[in-house]
Amino acid sequence: MDKTLEYQFKSIVGGSNFMTPEVIDYYKRGHYVIELSTGSGLFCGSWCYGVTVVNTLFKEHCVDLCKSFSHPNKQIAEREAMDYINSLS
Repeated sequence: MDKTLEYQFKSIVGGSNFMTPEVIDYYKRGHYVIELSTGSGLFCGSWCYGVTVVNTLFKEHCVDLCKSFSHPNKQIAEREAMDYINSLS
Protein backbone atom coordinates (compact mmCIF):
# COMPACT_ATOMS: atom_id res chain seq x y z
CA MET A 1 0.00 0.00 0.00
CA ASP A 2 1.38 3.38 -1.02
CA LYS A 3 1.74 5.41 2.21
CA THR A 4 1.98 8.71 0.28
CA LEU A 5 -1.40 8.11 -1.35
CA GLU A 6 -2.84 7.00 1.98
CA TYR A 7 -1.62 10.22 3.62
CA GLN A 8 -3.04 12.38 0.79
CA PHE A 9 -6.37 10.59 1.05
CA LYS A 10 -6.61 10.74 4.84
CA SER A 11 -5.66 14.43 4.91
CA ILE A 12 -8.94 15.05 3.08
CA VAL A 13 -11.16 12.23 4.40
CA GLY A 14 -10.35 11.11 7.92
CA GLY A 15 -11.68 8.03 9.65
CA SER A 16 -12.93 4.89 7.97
CA ASN A 17 -15.97 3.85 6.01
CA PHE A 18 -18.40 2.05 8.33
CA MET A 19 -19.81 -0.01 5.43
CA THR A 20 -16.41 -1.12 4.10
CA PRO A 21 -13.82 -0.53 6.85
CA GLU A 22 -11.06 -2.82 5.51
CA VAL A 23 -8.83 -0.79 3.17
CA ILE A 24 -7.40 -2.82 0.30
CA ASP A 25 -5.33 -0.15 -1.46
CA TYR A 26 -5.09 3.42 -2.75
CA TYR A 27 -4.88 4.42 -6.40
CA LYS A 28 -3.92 7.63 -8.21
CA ARG A 29 -5.87 8.69 -11.30
CA GLY A 30 -5.14 12.24 -12.45
CA HIS A 31 -5.97 14.58 -9.54
CA TYR A 32 -7.90 11.82 -7.78
CA VAL A 33 -6.71 9.54 -5.00
CA ILE A 34 -9.06 6.61 -4.64
CA GLU A 35 -9.50 4.23 -1.75
CA LEU A 36 -10.72 0.69 -2.43
CA SER A 37 -12.13 -0.95 0.67
CA THR A 38 -14.22 -3.96 1.58
CA GLY A 39 -16.42 -5.23 4.36
CA SER A 40 -19.59 -7.12 5.04
CA GLY A 41 -21.65 -3.94 4.99
CA LEU A 42 -25.38 -4.42 5.20
CA PHE A 43 -25.59 -6.72 2.19
CA CYS A 44 -26.10 -10.16 3.69
CA GLY A 45 -24.81 -12.85 1.38
CA SER A 46 -22.93 -10.44 -0.88
CA TRP A 47 -19.37 -9.20 -1.15
CA CYS A 48 -19.22 -5.44 -0.74
CA TYR A 49 -16.54 -3.07 -2.07
CA GLY A 50 -16.41 0.67 -1.58
CA VAL A 51 -14.71 3.21 -3.84
CA THR A 52 -14.09 6.56 -2.15
CA VAL A 53 -12.66 9.41 -4.22
CA VAL A 54 -10.87 12.61 -3.23
CA ASN A 55 -9.56 15.39 -5.45
CA THR A 56 -6.05 16.32 -4.29
CA LEU A 57 -5.93 19.49 -6.41
CA PHE A 58 -8.98 21.03 -4.74
CA LYS A 59 -8.61 19.03 -1.50
CA GLU A 60 -12.20 17.84 -1.56
CA HIS A 61 -14.12 14.64 -1.00
CA CYS A 62 -15.84 13.84 -4.31
CA VAL A 63 -19.03 12.37 -2.88
CA ASP A 64 -20.66 12.28 -6.32
CA LEU A 65 -17.89 9.94 -7.58
CA CYS A 66 -17.96 7.55 -4.60
CA LYS A 67 -19.68 4.23 -5.27
CA SER A 68 -20.27 0.85 -3.72
CA PHE A 69 -20.35 -2.48 -5.50
CA SER A 70 -21.88 -5.67 -4.18
CA HIS A 71 -22.42 -9.09 -5.67
CA PRO A 72 -22.70 -12.66 -4.35
CA ASN A 73 -19.57 -13.48 -6.40
CA LYS A 74 -16.47 -11.85 -4.89
CA GLN A 75 -14.55 -11.68 -8.18
CA ILE A 76 -17.42 -9.93 -9.94
CA ALA A 77 -17.84 -7.34 -7.18
CA GLU A 78 -14.11 -6.63 -7.07
CA ARG A 79 -13.81 -6.47 -10.87
CA GLU A 80 -16.71 -3.98 -11.09
CA ALA A 81 -15.03 -1.78 -8.46
CA MET A 82 -11.66 -1.94 -10.25
CA ASP A 83 -13.27 -1.23 -13.64
CA TYR A 84 -14.83 1.88 -12.12
CA ILE A 85 -11.52 2.98 -10.57
CA ASN A 86 -9.79 2.53 -13.91
CA SER A 87 -12.45 4.63 -15.64
CA LEU A 88 -11.62 7.67 -13.49
CA SER A 89 -9.03 10.16 -14.72
